Amino acid sequence: STKNGTNVDVWTSNGGANQQWKFRPVGQSQKSATVWYRPSSAQSRVRVQWRVYGSPDTTGGTEMTKACGGWWKATVPSAGSTKVGLSFSYGSTTDDNGGKLYDVKGESAAVSGGQAVTDVTPNCAATAKQ
Repeated sequence: STKNGTNVDVWTSNGGANQQWKFRPVGQSQKSATVWYRPSSAQSRVRVQWRVYGSPDTTGGTEMTKACGGWWKATVPSAGSTKVGLSFSYGSTTDDNGGKLYDVKGESAAVSGGQAVTDVTPNCAATAKQ
């Protein structure tokens, strides 16, 4: 057998007849994760940065969208089943869990007050303005 890039070729001898198989990795689609964040004060802009731990790690960042009740949300691609480190920035403030990042895993995560909870969506009640 030989390895050719990401392909593996295997040869066998079966009663004098050679057989050859080629194996190629099949990419598995990973689900994205919805990330919720509530800063300690009202903000006009919030950004999330992430590190999806894998082989190799991937990083990225995006502006978050204002959701409700002071919460902001964003989608982290290819992170649903993989551990992700998160940090948030707004104004001159960076919230990165004291430099350790907020490590989460799941299809959703909420971060507020220095704590991260996975597989949760904030309960935002819609109210009419008086």
